[in-house]
Amino acid sequence: MATMKLLLVLMMTTVVAICARDPELTTDFAVPVGMNASMITGDFFTFTGLRNFSAAPNTFGSKKVTHVEFPALTGLGVGVTLLEYKPNTLNPPHTHPRGSELIYVMAGHLDVGLIDSANKLYAAHLHEGDLFVFPQGLVHFQINMSKKKSVLAISAFGSSNAGTISLPRNIFGSGIEDEVLLQAFKITSAELMKLKAPFMPTIGGLVPVREFQRNVELAYDINRLSKHFQDLKTLAQIAVKLTLNCFGIPIGQTAHMVAA
Repeated sequence: MATMKLLLVLMMTTVVAICARDPELTTDFAVPVGMNASMITGDFFTFTGLRNFSAAPNTFGSKKVTHVEFPALTGLGVGVTLLEYKPNTLNPPHTHPRGSELIYVMAGHLDVGLIDSANKLYAAHLHEGDLFVFPQGLVHFQINMSKKKSVLAISAFGSSNAGTISLPRNIFGSGIEDEVLLQAFKITSAELMKLKAPFMPTIGGLVPVREFQRNVELAYDINRLSKHFQDLKTLAQIAVKLTLNCFGIPIGQTAHMVAA
């Protein structure tokens, strides 16, 4: 019985390991559906999409190359991403569920880190020419601490489509119920709105992000004020007085309007 259980565990482990990799090819390379193999030339194995890549000013930018962008990668178990970190920019905490990542710093200095399943942080300061590996599925990040110089790097992946799960966007931009996030992070509703703001490009398809952020900031200010003025009647009285004052009406003449 013990032997059978061991065999079952080994079989399950093997299946999981196989499923985690790109499908094994039974030919030299994968020919896209509808393409005549005899017509394939060296152009099929060439990708030029990284030429002249540059991140937008004051941002972190990346250009991924998976089997979607470069069909010749299908089934080969490799992929790459070109990354540029403008001064003082961050590639926020994220994971790659289907492949490990090996990053190479081509120019500049880059601070990186990963967190294992025991919640231990492994951090390093990389120089030009250095490599750092992020094991598959572990949370990691990169940041350019320089305020003047950009950093250029390239990452290789052990999958033709390693995938990326950005934790900030995944948590605050995916529609998780507010109550879940409020309890998980021990924050107020106003604070949660501020965290969600960058990941909501429009509200109802009409309101731009900046307008939403203004509303968030207003709500946050009101929330702070309410801590100092818990009595709703007091708040109402102050609001009326301020409004009347804006119109030049002496507050003394309107005492009856704000009285209890």
